[in-house]
Amino acid sequence: MKKFLLAFVYKSPLADSTNGGLSSQTDKGLLFESPHGNITEEDIQFTKRTLDHLVIIKDGRTQHFYAVPSKILKDGKHSMFGGNFIYTSDSRFPSDYPIAIHDRVEY
Repeated sequence: MKKFLLAFVYKSPLADSTNGGLSSQTDKGLLFESPHGNITEEDIQFTKRTLDHLVIIKDGRTQHFYAVPSKILKDGKHSMFGGNFIYTSDSRFPSDYPIAIHDRVEY
C-alpha cells in the first residue's frame, strides 16, 4: 500500500532558487513514500496515474532522504536541491528532520 502524507514546504525568505520548481508554486505538498526505500518501475507507473506530488527517496549511500516531484521522475530528468525543504509533524513522516526537495531542473 502506498502512503500519502500532506506536508508543508519551508522556503527561504530571500529568493527562490528552484528555477520555477514545484515547491516554488505552493506552500504544501503531497508526499508519496515508496515502501521499497527506492523507486521501482511500479512506483513510476503509479505516479503517471496521479497528480504531481513529491516522491521520497532514500539515498543508498548516505541513508538520507530527499524528495523529487513525480513529474521529474517520470520524465527521467536530472534534478537537484533548489533550497526548499518539506516537513510535517505526522508521525508517519520518514525522517526526524526536514527533507530537501530536489525540484530544480536546468534547461
